Amino acid sequence: MSWFKLHRGWYKDPLFPPPSKVPFSVREVWIWLMEEAMFEETIININGSPVRLSIGQLSHSTRFMASHWGWNRGRVLRYLNKLKKWSKIETQIVSGQSVITVCNYCEYQSGSSYFTSREQPATEPRLAPELGLATDQRIRTQKTKKLRTKDSLVELHYFQEFWDHFPRQRRGSQQKALKAYRQALGERRTTENEIMKGLKNYEGSSDVQQGYAKGAAAWLNDDGWSNEYSNAKAIQTTPQGHNSAARNLLAGFIGEDYEALEDNGSRLSAKDST
Repeated sequence: MSWFKLHRGWYKDPLFPPPSKVPFSVREVWIWLMEEAMFEETIININGSPVRLSIGQLSHSTRFMASHWGWNRGRVLRYLNKLKKWSKIETQIVSGQSVITVCNYCEYQSGSSYFTSREQPATEPRLAPELGLATDQRIRTQKTKKLRTKDSLVELHYFQEFWDHFPRQRRGSQQKALKAYRQALGERRTTENEIMKGLKNYEGSSDVQQGYAKGAAAWLNDDGWSNEYSNAKAIQTTPQGHNSAARNLLAGFIGEDYEALEDNGSRLSAKDST
C-alpha cells in the first residue's frame, strides 16, 4: 500500500470554507479520524477520569464530531456504525464517552520508520490511575460537558415509537426528548423496554387524563418510567349524599356529632324548600 503525508490541521486552512457552510464528505471524515487518532500512547482526561489511549485511538462525543464535520448527530452515528460494519473502526464506551479505534492504523502509517518498533493499537483503552506520576506522558485535556459525554454511540430502537405514543398535550421539543432519551440510556439508568413499559402506565394515569402531562424531555429527565401512577379508571366520583364510604370516614373524624350535623342539615334543607 502506498501512502502520502498530509499535515495535521489541513482542514483549518483559510482556503477551505468552514464545515458549517460546506459539510465534510465521507472521505474527508475518514481523513479527519486518521488525523485525530493518537500517534503514540497518550493519557487524556475524559469526564474527570484519566484514560490511556493507544496508537490509533481517539475519543470525542458525537456532538463534538457533528460540529466539526458539519453533520447532524444522527448522521454521525449512522456513519460510525457503517465504518464498524466494514471493519474500519471499533468503538466502546469508557468513562461515559466513546473511544474509537482505527483498525490497521499502523499499517496505514507503515511508511514511517517511527512506527516500526511500536505495537498495534490496543483493543481496549485503559484507565490510568498513575496519572499524577506520569511526568513523561503527553496529557491532553478535552473540553467536554457532562451531557455530551454520556450519550455517545447509544443505539436507539424505540425512540420514534416512544415519541408517537407520548401524550401530546405538552410533549415539547422532539430534539430535547431525543437528547434526554439517549442520555438516560447512555448513563445506564434504564433500558428502552423499561421506558416503553413506564410510558404505557403513564398514558393511562390520572395526570394525563386530566391534562397535566409533563413534557417528554422532563418526563425522561425525572426518570418517569420508574414512577407509580394512579389509574384514571380507578378514580370515580359519586353524587353527594350517596357515598357511604366517605360518610363513614367523616364520621370517624368527628365522632357522634356527624349524625347530628347530618340531621340538622336535612332540617335546614326541608325548611328552605318550604
